Amino acid sequence: MKGFLSDTPVSSLENWPELQGFANYLAENLNKLDDFEQSHQNTELINTAPILLSGDWGSGKTSLLMCLKKELNDKNVVWLDAWRYEAESSLMTALLHCIWNSQPEKNKVNQQALDAFMAVLKTAASLGVRGMLGAIGIKGNLTDIQKDFDTISQVKTQPPSKTQTDLLTEQFEELINTLWKDNKPIIIIDDLDRCSPQSAVELLDQIRLLVSSHTHTGCRFVVAMDKVTLQQAIRSKFSSLSSYDSQRYLEKLFPIMLQIPRFSLATHNTLYQELLSQGGYHDDQDNPDSGLRFDEKWKDVFSTPCFANLRLIKRCLNTYQWLMSNEPESHTPSFDTALLMEWLAAINRWPTLRDYLHAKSNVFWEQVENALQHDSVRSENQDATVDELLEQPYIREFFNESPTKGGARYEYRLQTRIQDYKVLDEFISSKGI
Repeated sequence: MKGFLSDTPVSSLENWPELQGFANYLAENLNKLDDFEQSHQNTELINTAPILLSGDWGSGKTSLLMCLKKELNDKNVVWLDAWRYEAESSLMTALLHCIWNSQPEKNKVNQQALDAFMAVLKTAASLGVRGMLGAIGIKGNLTDIQKDFDTISQVKTQPPSKTQTDLLTEQFEELINTLWKDNKPIIIIDDLDRCSPQSAVELLDQIRLLVSSHTHTGCRFVVAMDKVTLQQAIRSKFSSLSSYDSQRYLEKLFPIMLQIPRFSLATHNTLYQELLSQGGYHDDQDNPDSGLRFDEKWKDVFSTPCFANLRLIKRCLNTYQWLMSNEPESHTPSFDTALLMEWLAAINRWPTLRDYLHAKSNVFWEQVENALQHDSVRSENQDATVDELLEQPYIREFFNESPTKGGARYEYRLQTRIQDYKVLDEFISSKGI
């Protein structure tokens, strides 16, 4: 058995020209925007507006940002891996540390810079503690709170006040202006959609305050995350307001929202073939002992829009390799390997699907099939969880047509598919998956 495919970001986009081109386009436009704004400082522009790069799970967001950073080689770039720092009391304090650590050592001995850093760090830490306590229902003043940062021994929270918020924006501006006289930084924030909704929205709220200041710092924020996940986080925060529009919140914070190009197997067959080769797969019928043989129909699975995802493809190939690791290399599986890959892709795309498969009766799946055939008509005794299942992105399209077997209504009924999936799921469960 060969080693598993790594889930690390792609270091080179040579075989992913759409993403490479998009990174080049972003870098070029960021440079143009900065040059334009510097020459029009007194006009009513979108002053260094934050940019949202939206992409689904596994769509290559981190790979894109890494490439973008390389293309911005004449810019000062600060990188925040939000998920890595979520355990801190506040993502804002983590961002400040990333800003400080981006500086050469000679700048850190500058007393003015150190004072500016310590001042804004204490203010951000105070706001972070208050926000954290408020989220769990604790209010009031606290003293002698031990902080995660070595530079702060105590933080005393204060009642919420506009003054404290204004202080954060003023001190942040002072820090940026002290560290960068010219060529203000571009701050890249990655993996924010892996954080809890509370942490993600809290950081975005603080960014909103920083960029809405009348005397702006001149730095620009580039945030990469799934817009759908972000909207869910916003709705969670404002759940008490039934009519709150999360899209409007996003539009106010991100005047510029861009969609990361989707991965397509039709235009990335070379990359797919590389993954098969790296995973030890082959198509040599005359040499069955040369490794795992791949099924040509797998391409039908991964060409489906909901499964055309580089991370998902890697995970499915790794899982299949694990499942077959103890089988003789010359062994021919007794099951449909294409349908198995289809099921592996489905449970990676929708993790709760296995729970439905095991917990629900045939009656439930009949109701699902009926709901698919009569989209606008809800049966009187329909299980409430039918709607919950079908609300998941792209799952209706998946149930309507099997990537390997055809349409649910005529060629391959959903009821039959479910029974076949159950057999396959018993097999993968026996292997610890």
